[in-house]
Amino acid sequence: MIVLHSSSLFDFLRERLQKNLQRTLSNPKFLVILPSDIAINNFNYAVMKEGIPQYNLEAITFDDLAEKILDPDKKLGIRILDKQTLGQIIAKIIGEATSGPLKDLQNIPYENPETREFLVEEFYEYLRGTDAGNLSPFLENIARNLSDPFASKSATRIVEAFKILEQESMLKVENLGINVFLSRAHLLREAREMLSSHWPEVLEVQEVLISDISVFDAVILKLVVSIAETGRKRNDSFKVRIFQRSGTYKQLKKRLKNAGVTFREENKNVDEFLGIKILENYCKKGTLKLIAVPERRREVIKAAERIRELLLNGVNPREILIVARDCGKYLDLISEIFPAFGIPYFVQTRRPYAHLSPYRFVKATLDLLVSAERKDVKWHEITDPLRLGFCLPSSRRGWPVGSKQFVYLEESLSRIQHKRRGPISLQDWQQLVQDGLHWEYPKRLLLKFLEWIQVQLSSPPKDPREARELIAKLLGTYMFQQSTWSRKSFSPRVQNQERFNIVGLHPTYFAARIRNELIEMENYIRDCINALGQTLDWELISRAFGEVFGTKTYGLPEQDMSAIKVVDAGNTQFLKAKHLLLLGLRADEFPRKCPKGIFLPDDLRKALDEPKKGESAYLYLRSKWSDYANEFDYLETVLQTEPETIWCSMPYLDETGHVCEWSSFIDALGLDKREERIPPNEWLPTPAEKKWGEMAKNYPPWIRQRLYCYHTYRRFPNLDPPIDVKGVEELASTLEPHVYLTHLKDRIERYLSPPMVIEVHCDEPWFSRCPLSRIMGPPFRAHEMDLHAICPIQLYFWQFLFLWNGNTIDRDTIPLYFKTPHWRYGRPPKRLSYVYPSTRTNQRIKEIIEQRFPRRQESFLQFSDEDKLRDYLATFLSEFEQTQFGNFLIDEWLLVRQEKKDNIIRQWNWSAKNRAVEIGLHEKVQVVLPPHRADNLQGSKLIIAYVNFSGQLNDRNRGLFYPKKGKVVKKIQDPLRDYRLPILLTYYSTVEKIAGALYIELFSGKRLGYYDQSLLAKHKGPRGYEEELRMPWDRDAKSRMQVLYPLEWKSMINQFTAAIVQRVKKMSPNPHLRFEAPPRDQLLRVCTRCVYKDLCQIPRAEGL
Repeated sequence: MIVLHSSSLFDFLRERLQKNLQRTLSNPKFLVILPSDIAINNFNYAVMKEGIPQYNLEAITFDDLAEKILDPDKKLGIRILDKQTLGQIIAKIIGEATSGPLKDLQNIPYENPETREFLVEEFYEYLRGTDAGNLSPFLENIARNLSDPFASKSATRIVEAFKILEQESMLKVENLGINVFLSRAHLLREAREMLSSHWPEVLEVQEVLISDISVFDAVILKLVVSIAETGRKRNDSFKVRIFQRSGTYKQLKKRLKNAGVTFREENKNVDEFLGIKILENYCKKGTLKLIAVPERRREVIKAAERIRELLLNGVNPREILIVARDCGKYLDLISEIFPAFGIPYFVQTRRPYAHLSPYRFVKATLDLLVSAERKDVKWHEITDPLRLGFCLPSSRRGWPVGSKQFVYLEESLSRIQHKRRGPISLQDWQQLVQDGLHWEYPKRLLLKFLEWIQVQLSSPPKDPREARELIAKLLGTYMFQQSTWSRKSFSPRVQNQERFNIVGLHPTYFAARIRNELIEMENYIRDCINALGQTLDWELISRAFGEVFGTKTYGLPEQDMSAIKVVDAGNTQFLKAKHLLLLGLRADEFPRKCPKGIFLPDDLRKALDEPKKGESAYLYLRSKWSDYANEFDYLETVLQTEPETIWCSMPYLDETGHVCEWSSFIDALGLDKREERIPPNEWLPTPAEKKWGEMAKNYPPWIRQRLYCYHTYRRFPNLDPPIDVKGVEELASTLEPHVYLTHLKDRIERYLSPPMVIEVHCDEPWFSRCPLSRIMGPPFRAHEMDLHAICPIQLYFWQFLFLWNGNTIDRDTIPLYFKTPHWRYGRPPKRLSYVYPSTRTNQRIKEIIEQRFPRRQESFLQFSDEDKLRDYLATFLSEFEQTQFGNFLIDEWLLVRQEKKDNIIRQWNWSAKNRAVEIGLHEKVQVVLPPHRADNLQGSKLIIAYVNFSGQLNDRNRGLFYPKKGKVVKKIQDPLRDYRLPILLTYYSTVEKIAGALYIELFSGKRLGYYDQSLLAKHKGPRGYEEELRMPWDRDAKSRMQVLYPLEWKSMINQFTAAIVQRVKKMSPNPHLRFEAPPRDQLLRVCTRCVYKDLCQIPRAEGL
């Protein structure tokens, strides 16, 4: 006999068992079936707390019941086929299909894991809803009778396909042994079929009590009916009692009735959707509060404020319960905010193994072995295991690799990979590391690691057991190396975390947990070998480990029974609380939006909402209506905690900033008008009756600091909320003075009034190891003068914050341009990255000039046409370098051909020795000659400097290049576009004749510069060379404007000299360094493109 109850299981037990506590022999024995292990734990605790006798109660799940029926002695080792393995079996079966319904599924992209997961999930749903395929003909009949012809045809085809999939999959699973079941549905069906021949000991009870099972799919419902009928045959008084919530009660009753099952209702008048009426009662009593906040962070802060208020009023933390539809969404926020408020908490949710370091370093190591087997190893595949904590077995010292050593290895390997275009094998990496790394300690560790990888490749595991033992060894070494551990705060906002986070387990706990569960990976590998005929290799081992643990979750033990519990709405069975906080009560979150089916159409699902007669009544597929009913059951379960007060909240802005509505549970009562809505700009608490100090003491230090900083510097303190000097003083009294003075005061002042002038003194203690003269003293470099001319503060940040590391400095370094910030140099100023070629680029140009084309004219004349030259360049230049250097080399080849016709002799030389020279007529200053070309002409020289993008040179005022009549050089703000050619021209003009000075742009090959008219014929024929005169800096685009007459040439050199001397004097300590921002009228032009504008804060303060 089946008895339906709409009341609580707990009320039933209290009534039945507490009446006869003394008559222990006559007390009946009950088997309690609950939905999950969490529900069982809640039940056992509640029974113990209420003093209900436990000796005649046993709580299990349906899965446990099935295993006790099939394997009471646990000798068979029953297990269900892994979901990922089933996905591969399905993909193989569909791929081998030649006709029929399975052929229709071959167009689905099974290489996409998400698509395969959807198919497996709906196949599982089919198995559960059809009693592992037994009821498939009834489902096909319903599909054929759908009113929509298209839906009917597609539903029939997919049901037929799933039926064939089940049959074919069962054939493959038979090879794995009798203890392996295709799905949970097959396990439960097998247990049910055994009941007729064998009545297990676990069912030797007077009554079976089933509670809080929201979804009675076909296989569970038939098992329940079978238990009831078989038990009744053995004992007339045997009963199966089902305690069902109001949301699904009516549907379950209808299904049992249409299936012809004998049952009885204990409660005739059942309130449909009881949870709504319970909420309405709380609303009438005034104990229901609604609060809407802009986002989840403020929702958690408001919850913490409410909890702190309750705790201060003497409420025990165990009497407070926090519930969310999915509390995993709040895990990180609660972990950060609750400790700051001093609130002990426990979040009862499952966490992914994929986020754990032990999992990630093992998976990264296996992925490296796979890549090494393919002989294509990327640099990050080598560094990932080291970054995540890999510890070399049988080697203790130096593992895991320290942070400083790892950063060196990461930068070194990425640089090596960038130089080498194409696949790199493991053996190649070993040689490259041996030759290219110079820091011996990390180099030795890396070579040992690569050698260990090579050993694993040469002797891979021979069977799944060896693969499991290898990974267990890696995890064991990791655990040993991590055994020394000190607990640290998770959040910098928590100054003394102490005991507030009560799940701070030792790091080795998770490694041990994975190691103890490696048998699942071994089973996965065996299943793939036996069922799919796959061979054991590193790819299979890596996939097995990733799919078993990468999709798996774990729960943490509750270690403090007096902590505030945070649980999912579906796990609140048998919990009691005086104060309930419901988070995330907004539309499409609770109740959730029903997951949309992809393969089984909605029309078929909707058709099952009205149960048919006979066996068809057992069919079950999730639909929008049934899923909504389940959500109502969850709400009713939450409200059965019998709280005195209910506090509901929701974030009313989603991730895109759109406004969301309250949950339909709230809308059904029209309660949304009673809400307290916090506007987005109300981000700090306000006191009642201007008691700022008392209010601030209820908040953690970081909120007190925000309150003080915000209200102290308000422009209009009389506006809401008003505050006076007394209020500010009260806020100040709640701060810890040391923290404010050392961490906040200077930052606030700098934020409000960013310094326009920075002074650096020679006697500062920073310069004990590296004197200031080495960091910013003569001789000066061209790029330093260039940055100073744009903005002295920009030079300050580059020179002192990035280039100088506290011990040494290499002022001649120009880093490569990176789209992402460099680990040391950050984002170089655009003047460096856009104009100046990097040190590495200059080295490459030197190699081209001195090694590839040592005799300029003879070397280029070897190539008869442009294609042959480009083919030759491709032999030693990478694809990127061909783009970078190819055009200017082609132009050089064209010039050589023209020079041959005009009988001009010209040889090139590269100078990059960073030689210091003196420049000046009366006042001498020291500068460094930048890398450049010095071509020897017929009795003169042509100076050439390379530039990345010549258009960036136009950022400066024209000034000295085209001086206006009567304008004095000293009054020009920035007289030079670039300091390299002026330095080179000024120096070389004192030692020999200079025919001209050019910039050559990399990538495009464009040339621009100056020529001395008196020496023009020395290097040009009578017609002039269009290659060198095609991009002039003049107003009317006539190349003749680049050519200067002797007096103009001499005047330009003198002006260059004066400008250089003037710039160096501004940069020199006198008596200390002074870096001053440009005038305010120039900030817009200078600051908008500056990479350091967020550091200096001047643009923000000036409103740019």
